[in-house]
Amino acid sequence: MKAPNLPDDFTDYAEGLKRQQDAILRRAEYQKQYEEWLETTWRGRLVSLARKIGNSPFIVAIRKSFAEGEDGIAFRITSLLAKISLILVVLFSLRFLAMMLQRIMGTEYEVTEEIIIERTVSGKRRGKKD
Repeated sequence: MKAPNLPDDFTDYAEGLKRQQDAILRRAEYQKQYEEWLETTWRGRLVSLARKIGNSPFIVAIRKSFAEGEDGIAFRITSLLAKISLILVVLFSLRFLAMMLQRIMGTEYEVTEEIIIERTVSGKRRGKKD
C-alpha cells in the first residue's frame, strides 16, 4: 500500500520530460530573439563586430599564448605591451582630468621669474671692452 502524499514515479518522469521540452523551446525562442536583436540594432551589430574581432586569427593566437603560460615569447611581448598601454592610459587620463579641472577653475597658473640686475658703470670702464 502506498502513502497518499507520495507522487507517482511515472507522473514525476512525465512532468520532468515536459519541463525539459519547455526549457528547450524557451531556449530556442530566446536564441531566435537574440539573433534578431543582433541583426536589427546597432548595439547588436557592435556585439557581432566584437565577436568577429575576438575570433580573428591574431586574437586567437594571443589567447593561445596566454594559455601556454609564461614560457612563450608571445606571452612576454603581449604582457609588456599591455603594461605599457596601461601606463599610457593612466597618464592620458590624468592629463585629461587636469585639463577639466583647469576649465572648471577658470584660471591658469603660470610661474614666471624675472631677475633684474642693476649695475652702475663708472666712466673709466665705459670706453673699455671686456
